[in-house]
Amino acid sequence: DTSVSGDDERFERLESAVQRLRDDFDAVSPAINRLVAIEREIQGLVDQLQVLVQQDNSASTQNVPPVPESLVDDNQSEGLVDSAQPVPDPLPPMPLANAPATTTPATTTPETQPLQAQEAPAPAAPESAPAPKTTYANQANLSLARAADHAGKTRLVFEIDKSLPYKAEINGQNYLILTFNNASLNKDFTDRLGASSLVAGAATVEEDSSGYVVIVPLKRASKILSQGVLKPDAQSKTYRVYLDLAL
Repeated sequence: DTSVSGDDERFERLESAVQRLRDDFDAVSPAINRLVAIEREIQGLVDQLQVLVQQDNSASTQNVPPVPESLVDDNQSEGLVDSAQPVPDPLPPMPLANAPATTTPATTTPETQPLQAQEAPAPAAPESAPAPKTTYANQANLSLARAADHAGKTRLVFEIDKSLPYKAEINGQNYLILTFNNASLNKDFTDRLGASSLVAGAATVEEDSSGYVVIVPLKRASKILSQGVLKPDAQSKTYRVYLDLAL
């Protein structure tokens, strides 16, 4: 709001604005890290719930033992025979005339054997159990990120030791978000991203131990003009992912 005339005053005002942006991003960065961690935990819980639901559905159809045929009456309309009702003893034979009395032992009917509970078969394993997380032995390494202003654009370059798929987008809050799968990065990867009039630093978030998300706050609204991957050549021995952003 205050007009300044000297270059020194303009530079001090610009430096103060950049510092305020950096302070704001440092305050927001822990919250972004926590949100990413919470999202990973929620996804893990969802995977576990899916496995439990599949196991319950499989066990509910296999734990019911079949009814023995001996308990089913020929006339199905009469239902099942009551196995607890005692069976009466048969009548002894009538003694013959002038025959010596003989004692006929009463015929005993063997006791009705109780039904033996059949062991329920073990529940079958779910058909589609979630696959374990894959570990990558040959991850690409993000060695350096840099930014520089050109005519009408700011170019961001990310140096990698091998070709690597990525995804880049600018959200409604003027954050450039890049996702690198199957990647690792150097400790000082983003140290050179603050040398641009559009870029206000960067933060990195590890994603499921198999890649990284690079979050670059922009000082104003912009859009991606062009992007791509450059192969090693005479100027550089590494692969380079580049993005041209409108100033």
